[in-house]
Amino acid sequence: MLSIAQRTARMFASARWTPARASGGSLWLRADLGVTLATGVSSWADQLGVQSPFVQATGSGQPTMSTSAVNGHPAVVTNGSQHLLLSSFSPPSTDAEIWIVCKAPTSSGAITDVGGDPNMSIYPFAADGKIYERAATTIRKSFAPVVDVTQWHVYSIRSSAGSWTAYQSGVQAFATASNTVGWGASGGAFGLLGRADGTFMAAGDGIAEVWMGRIMSGADRAKARAYIAARYGFTLGGDWI
Repeated sequence: MLSIAQRTARMFASARWTPARASGGSLWLRADLGVTLATGVSSWADQLGVQSPFVQATGSGQPTMSTSAVNGHPAVVTNGSQHLLLSSFSPPSTDAEIWIVCKAPTSSGAITDVGGDPNMSIYPFAADGKIYERAATTIRKSFAPVVDVTQWHVYSIRSSAGSWTAYQSGVQAFATASNTVGWGASGGAFGLLGRADGTFMAAGDGIAEVWMGRIMSGADRAKARAYIAARYGFTLGGDWI
């Protein structure tokens, strides 16, 4: 029979919120879960079981695992010639929310592309100091960052018909009422980390965690904010609510 202390510990463990509990999720990656190491990171499994694992068979192309990158938690990082790929991608339907605990490359490059279209990149930081973004939209957005993107932070976007917004560490960086949700070519590769296409190989970037799905409820987003702030030690602004 379990002691009172054991039962209490189990109760709190079962009640602890993680992004797997958010409704409408289509992808959740965390660098301490589902990672297979060979020369580097050879596979990274979606913890929701919606997408296939992201893989890299070539040893020299495998990203590195940094074991204590963000507040003592691990992250997957690249050196400019490494990336993980998914052979097909099932995006959220109708609308989308994405948040990534990351740091961007110090020079022109992109964290990822989506849907097989090399122009459909998530969070590319260009040499001119702007972000050129086409996540979950058919029209590329460009805006200046409101945080130092080369430091660890949380980046998030929301996309729906007639609305697209981007946030960095909880502060709104861009918003427009002109938007059509889109994901580029279907059935193509999804370059998860370190690549938008062959000309945008990112060096010095990294990802500790990713969530993607339908637009979160206010309750789930509040829990996500608390979870991210507590896990990674971030101070978040008040706009991402």
